[in-house]
Amino acid sequence: MITENLFLKKFNLQAQQPAPIEISIPSVRDTKDGFYNLWHRLFFVEWDVSKKYHITLTFSSCNYAGVNLTALLGAFVCFVRRKLTNSQIHIETKTMNSQVYLKLKNMELLSTFAQYDVPGYNVKTDDIIPYREFLASTKEDEVLSYLERDWLGKNRLNFSEDVKNSVLSSLWEIYANAFEHSNTFQVNCCGSYDSKNNTLTLLVGDSGRGIVNCIKEYLDSDIPSTEALKWALIKGNSTYTANLRETGETQPRGLGFHLLTQLVDLNGGSMEIYTDNIYYLRHEQKDLYDTISYSIKGSWIRLTLQCKKDVLYYFTNEKIPEYF
Repeated sequence: MITENLFLKKFNLQAQQPAPIEISIPSVRDTKDGFYNLWHRLFFVEWDVSKKYHITLTFSSCNYAGVNLTALLGAFVCFVRRKLTNSQIHIETKTMNSQVYLKLKNMELLSTFAQYDVPGYNVKTDDIIPYREFLASTKEDEVLSYLERDWLGKNRLNFSEDVKNSVLSSLWEIYANAFEHSNTFQVNCCGSYDSKNNTLTLLVGDSGRGIVNCIKEYLDSDIPSTEALKWALIKGNSTYTANLRETGETQPRGLGFHLLTQLVDLNGGSMEIYTDNIYYLRHEQKDLYDTISYSIKGSWIRLTLQCKKDVLYYFTNEKIPEYF
């Protein structure tokens, strides 16, 4: 009887040991392929929420860190903490080279890993829009302040006040839709300024149900995923309204993607959407839809704009400011 009890105790102790999982992070470029390659490596594992894991992320093979790596790494850490509640995750910063470490530190992704700080790496640069996680309880003003201060605050783009407010409201619509419809715990975002190409990029996303699934449920139809996304991009296709804080007016939901599409068409930039098994690109006033062999969780929107200091964006019914 004693032997049996000892055996049971030993067996239970072994059963509680976390399964070691090591994920090697590669160099991740800010491209379509870079996004999907990292997503597949992090999320395509069949994670069992009832199991215990000891997850280690190593960076010996990573020589480049940008927006994709920052946002998806942050989303994965959130996923582990929220869903794999019995598990542990360790970011092995000692395996990072100095460039990767500096980038992720300046993006403020590593702020919770301060014990790994290395002297001499605390050099701030002007090319980043810092990483943020916004919980579902986040107020609109907090998101708008982040976007206005960190995304538009360097005066790399010249918007009239009305255009700026409308662009910010359109971006807030992306956050609000994720909070209200996607059943996500948080929205992850960050961005960067590329001085070589003079472009400004913002990546916003969540790991919830995603645009496609929300539209299919709303329409009560099992339409193809591409058709569901097309529906979401049509002007006015929404049942909610979002307030414009600055003017006190309301902008119907469903105008966000439409206005952003107009902006990238005029600007010469691009808008990308990653959701379900669909990749969407708006570039050079053309729509491209591509079907991927697997589905991702949630929806991710990347906005890339050309920074033109001698160009002012304003509505046709506005008066051009005299100072410009």
